[in-house]
Amino acid sequence: MTLLTTWTGLIVTSAYTFKAEQKYQGFRQQETDYYHITRALLDFPNRDPDLLREQVDEYIRQVENIRRFAWGIETGSPPSIL
Repeated sequence: MTLLTTWTGLIVTSAYTFKAEQKYQGFRQQETDYYHITRALLDFPNRDPDLLREQVDEYIRQVENIRRFAWGIETGSPPSIL
């Protein structure tokens, strides 16, 4: 019985460890995507006010998509108590 309990503990610990790594990689990717589109907006703003407004609106849509994807990563995995 002790061997079964130990084996189960090792499997559960490994599963949570891999999930945490995937979650971390997902968050890092979202951070990179956000940084990239923010730099693009700041480095190459449009001179025409109407086109700049469209550029900012597109930026806001992209940020919202990044946030939703990050929320999916966060809520799509079980909480880790380890």
